[in-house]
Amino acid sequence: MVGHEAILQGFDPMIRGERLAHAYLLVGPTGVGKGAIASWVAARLLCQGNGKLSTLNSQFSTSPCGACPACVQVAAGTHPDVLRCTVEGALTIDAVRAWTTSLTRTSLLGGWRVGIVEGAETMSEEAANACLKAIEEPPPHTIVCFTAPSRRAVIPTIASRCVLVPCRRVATSVVAAALVARGVAASDADALALEADGCPGVALTWATDPEIRAAAEERLALATRVLRGSYVERLQCIDAFIAKLPEDRGVARAHIMDLLHAFRALARGLADRAVGRGDTPLGAGIRVALPDLVAWMAVVSRASKELAANVAPRLVFEGIALSFP
Repeated sequence: MVGHEAILQGFDPMIRGERLAHAYLLVGPTGVGKGAIASWVAARLLCQGNGKLSTLNSQFSTSPCGACPACVQVAAGTHPDVLRCTVEGALTIDAVRAWTTSLTRTSLLGGWRVGIVEGAETMSEEAANACLKAIEEPPPHTIVCFTAPSRRAVIPTIASRCVLVPCRRVATSVVAAALVARGVAASDADALALEADGCPGVALTWATDPEIRAAAEERLALATRVLRGSYVERLQCIDAFIAKLPEDRGVARAHIMDLLHAFRALARGLADRAVGRGDTPLGAGIRVALPDLVAWMAVVSRASKELAANVAPRLVFEGIALSFP
C-alpha cells in the first residue's frame, strides 16, 4: 500500500469493533489505490495472523500480517471468501447476478466474506438492481467495496446505499519513495512519480511494463504538442487521437485516461515552474502567465468529472486544448 494511511486508520477501529457498514464506495482517479484499499480491508478481516503487527505497516495498531495463507491468497486474488466482480468493458447483468449469488452463500472458511466490484461506474441500471439485495440484506459478516472514479459516475441506486470513501492523490514524494524501495533508480522514480500525478498504481505499472510506459510517454508527447500548437493544430491533434481510439470500450477508456493523466502532469509541471518549485522537464519551453494557468488547471480538473458523467471525450479534450492560452 502506498499512501492512504488516514483511510486505513479509519477502517481499523471499525474492523476491530465489527462496526463496518454493509457497503463502501471508494472513489478516486484510476491507479490511485482504490482496489488496493479494498484488498487491504479484505486481508485485514481474513488475516490468520491474529492481528499481529505487519513489518510493512507497523504504524498501525493492527494490520494484515501479509504472510499467512489468507493474506497470501487475498494478494493473489484466490481467496475463496473474497469475491471480485470485474470484467473488461462494462459490468454485465449476468456477471453481476453470478457475483451476487456467490456473495450471498455461506462463507467457505467460516469467517467474513468480502465482495469487491471494480468499475462500478460501468454498471447499467439493470445490473445495479441485480446486486441491491447483496447491499441491503447481506448475510452476517459480509461487506461489499465498490470502486469508481467518482460518486456521480455511479448509478444512484448503488451510490446512495454506500458509505463514501474519497481516495485522494498521493504526494509525489511518497510515490517516488515507494518506487525507489522497489528498486527503481531515484532519477527515474522522480520522473515517474511526477508523470503519474499522484497515482501510485500508474507509476508502479509504468515502472514494471516498458510497453505501457512507452504508450504513456506517447500520450505525454501528444499533450505537449497540443499545448504548443496553434488552435487549429490543437484540434487536429485531438481529432487524430479520437480517430485512433480502439473499438473495445475498456481499452479506449484506458487511452482516454492516459491522455488526461498527461494533461494533469503537464499542469502540475507548469505550476511548479511558475512558482519556482523545482526544475521539472514537464512542459519545458511552454510559457504561460500564472492567472491563465490557474484558469486552465480548473478546466483540466473538471475533465475527470465530465468524463465520468459521460460527456464525449472529444468535447472534453477540445475544451482542454482550446482553453489553454
